[in-house]
Amino acid sequence: MLISKIKFFSLITIFCFIVTACDQFSRFRQEKYDCGNNSTGFKEIIFNKLKSGSVVKITRHGKEFETKILEIKNNQILLNFKDTELQVFTDKETVLVKNDNKITVLNCSKTIFKM
Repeated sequence: MLISKIKFFSLITIFCFIVTACDQFSRFRQEKYDCGNNSTGFKEIIFNKLKSGSVVKITRHGKEFETKILEIKNNQILLNFKDTELQVFTDKETVLVKNDNKITVLNCSKTIFKM
């Protein structure tokens, strides 16, 4: 009787550990890059899903816009916003902004929120 209770509680403990350790069971995930005030006007870039074609929210000059992820390669996310190309480097927390012949690198702070 005592051994079966110990086995039962061991199985429950292992199951709880597995469920809490998996990211697949989170209902919501948001990755946000806050680039502060800069010359390009890009303040925030918010990803809810990290896959090609997903919608991205961008805050520029105090207004909120939406665009889609064009491509994801390793630690790089490619976006186009109007006439500007954005490359978000997730490992370095930087955003490369290409507008015509002008290239600007923004140092951003990344926050990940999961629920």
